[in-house]
Amino acid sequence: MNIGFSTGFLRPDSLETVVKICRESGISRVELWEHDGFFAGSVDPLAIRQRFDDEEIVVNSVHAPFPEGALLPPSEKERYLLSFKKACSKGKAYGASYVVFHPAVIEGERYSGPEKLHSIDRTLLLWKETAKIAGSFGLKTAFENLPRCSAWPEGLTPVQISDLLRSGSIDNSGICLDISHAFALNISDHIYEILPELDLLGVHVSDGIKDNRKDRHLPPGEGDLDWERFMKIVTGHHASISLIIEVNSPYLDGVLLGKVARFLSGKR
Repeated sequence: MNIGFSTGFLRPDSLETVVKICRESGISRVELWEHDGFFAGSVDPLAIRQRFDDEEIVVNSVHAPFPEGALLPPSEKERYLLSFKKACSKGKAYGASYVVFHPAVIEGERYSGPEKLHSIDRTLLLWKETAKIAGSFGLKTAFENLPRCSAWPEGLTPVQISDLLRSGSIDNSGICLDISHAFALNISDHIYEILPELDLLGVHVSDGIKDNRKDRHLPPGEGDLDWERFMKIVTGHHASISLIIEVNSPYLDGVLLGKVARFLSGKR
């Protein structure tokens, strides 16, 4: 099993900052945050790839940009798809295997259950287009479960994503399980039972507090997830996936990330 970290919580997220943190933490796998910051800018991805190759750092995945609240106005669709395509193009240059996608909803549509799937026709078409674009660059699209937001007032669970991908015949895709988002919806106790059946491409690893309903992204071990149980299931059913550390802490640095990586390795 691979352990990496997301650059999404690093500010400033410069290339040399990432290299320094990889050295300090002993982690040589990263997910590059393409939503904003350094890696979303017009920096030569081949130069970044060369720098990472020199340091023996692997780019596991890229996190695509996303509209605020995951709600996409129809007039912004083509512009968004261009930004998604750019992230995928860079992902290919980096050698990534998948792109993480916050499942956006076309403004004016709202999911109200499988019996009314037609109510999100344009949204499912958007999802299919993203998966097709990613596939053209040799990447899969990892749909991430979300907390409550404008597009998903009740949140979006991994099981709902699985059902929607299947119903919409969206190929070349899977799920990026975000543990903190599961805590925000107070469904953390259900993670263990659904894990074996999920088509996982990766996991955003963090912790949370039961019944708190907050998206805290705590370092693993500082919350209520049963990590021994979680790791046993993941190792048994998803041994080839990557665990991408995505934590929010005032002490986020190479030392903390290294500590988290050792904690996870010790729970296998």
